[in-house]
Amino acid sequence: MNNLPTVTLPGSGMTVRIRRQPGDMLRLIEASARREYEHERPQPPTQKLEVGPGEYKEIEDTNNEEFVASLEEFETKVQTLFSTKMLDVIVKVGIVDSYDVNELAELRKMYTDMDIETPTDDRSFWVQFVVAPSAEDFATLTYEIFGKSLPTEAQVAFHRTLFQRNVETQAS
Repeated sequence: MNNLPTVTLPGSGMTVRIRRQPGDMLRLIEASARREYEHERPQPPTQKLEVGPGEYKEIEDTNNEEFVASLEEFETKVQTLFSTKMLDVIVKVGIVDSYDVNELAELRKMYTDMDIETPTDDRSFWVQFVVAPSAEDFATLTYEIFGKSLPTEAQVAFHRTLFQRNVETQAS
């Protein structure tokens, strides 16, 4: 495990050892999130369509406003769970290094004294508040753990999605 790759994050300046994930890991995480909510996936309403004299066929109305709204709500739930699971992989598998328990407890106490909510488990707190506290750090970490395993074209597309909000914000 000593010869794992390292990444130095631009904002925090921390260097951590990482475990890169297989190229299809993001697809596996999304599939897991979809399975979790599959029972809630909305079904489009149907309507009768006359296909010939006295002959009718039931067809799905995927443009129904209520269906479209409920499908968007479903996709939001799936994507939220996807993000949570992706963070879990980064925290539990992707970052190999450990932290000083006493220093972390001291830092957590500072936030608690200011009544600032923090993640309940220490490792998540360490990653989000010490290792990668900025969006740039987190994007770099995410790319290094997930993106480097993707084929070249997919790497570019993935990297663009990480910084899409920055580009949209600057263009506005």
